[in-house]
Amino acid sequence: MGQDSFEIYTFKDGNWSADSVYENKNLAISLALSLLSKTDKTAVRVVKKTSGFPNNQVQAVIIFKESSEDIRISDKAWDDSVRKKKEARLKKLAEKAAEKEMEKKKTDGKKAKKLNKRIIKISFITGTALGVLIGWVYYALDYFGNF
Repeated sequence: MGQDSFEIYTFKDGNWSADSVYENKNLAISLALSLLSKTDKTAVRVVKKTSGFPNNQVQAVIIFKESSEDIRISDKAWDDSVRKKKEARLKKLAEKAAEKEMEKKKTDGKKAKKLNKRIIKISFITGTALGVLIGWVYYALDYFGNF
């Protein structure tokens, strides 16, 4: 269906950060474990991301997590991070929708102005043509002596 990648996230000082991306699941998990044991990171996660869904969506699933401390601390930070990203994405979508609505209102206003200008032009042209026609009728009647 889509293309899979395995991203390693590390936890240090209360923050999660993306460390690296691999195409092999086992390699990503083994490197995550070595990061946990050989660095000052307190937790690691491997997230499987599948791309290629409609509308360029990406599906992310945690396939491995390990911690050298109480895992609830890193889990809470992870949830907060995911929640903040989701809120930011929703806020951005709401701003785009509001911007689109404003643009639509501007466009509707421009269309109304354009329509008003057309009505005025048509009225002017019609009035001018009618005036010329009436003038010709008077001229023709006067010329032929029927007036």
